[in-house]
Amino acid sequence: MSDIEENYGRISEPTFYSYISVLKKLFVIDNIPAWAPNIRSKQKIRKTDKKEFIDPSIAIAGLNVTPDMLLYDLETFGFIFETLCIRDLKVYSAPFGGKVLYYNDGTLDVDCVLQLADGRYGLIEFRLGDKRIEGAKLY
Repeated sequence: MSDIEENYGRISEPTFYSYISVLKKLFVIDNIPAWAPNIRSKQKIRKTDKKEFIDPSIAIAGLNVTPDMLLYDLETFGFIFETLCIRDLKVYSAPFGGKVLYYNDGTLDVDCVLQLADGRYGLIEFRLGDKRIEGAKLY
């Protein structure tokens, strides 16, 4: 709700949840749970689920975006690329009991946390193009 209000103005809770319900039933979006590395933490960790496109091609089709448009708008293409990577990680890690999560504590925002059934995890940043590598963080 706060993300929508910040960018688009107020919306009633019943309207918001009815939209979310329809998008889930149509398999357009999926929830990505938050990851908490420690049971107790001094940091304020965002604990609500993050909404993610199941297949970002739906967004591309809805916006009538062409491949040429994405080539000239790498910022937008980066968001689409991140969603593609998350989708693929969910598929490829599922046989190993993998979970795809996200983490944001106000100072550290990670694109994706991949956690395996045995507890091992990796913090992942997605970057598109060699000029963006410098901006990526190593964890």
